[in-house]
Amino acid sequence: MLVTQAGTWQQHRGQAGVGDVHRQAGGDQHRGTRQQLQRRAWNEFESTYNGLPPAQKAVFDAVARLSPGYEPFAEVALSACQATLGKPLTTSALQGALDALRDKELIWRAGRGDYALEDGGLQAWYLQSHPQPPVLTTPPVTFARPN
Repeated sequence: MLVTQAGTWQQHRGQAGVGDVHRQAGGDQHRGTRQQLQRRAWNEFESTYNGLPPAQKAVFDAVARLSPGYEPFAEVALSACQATLGKPLTTSALQGALDALRDKELIWRAGRGDYALEDGGLQAWYLQSHPQPPVLTTPPVTFARPN
């Protein structure tokens, strides 16, 4: 379970969702509290996302963009991961990324072959912060030959 500065991810995510923040803060008199909670949650989301390896980032991106109804082995999902990584993702690498994201409580399995992000606030942050899919490939290194 991911532990954040504010507690566990599960404890924190209850405060993190945009809708949750509005309900907890209770109206305009607590606007500063809502904004502070959202800013803190989004900072946590960013930190967690930045720590993911490329395959997990590619799968996370696909889940965020293709939900609801993300199916990891559907052609559209595989193509999205390949476009992000610059290479195909093997079945075992895809399953490993899904499992790792579930272990980190970033996604959940709604049913057989159906995944979604754990928190609506997480999806809102990601799509606002990443309007375009990331490109996780690195250009090939070329070396000049000495004359």
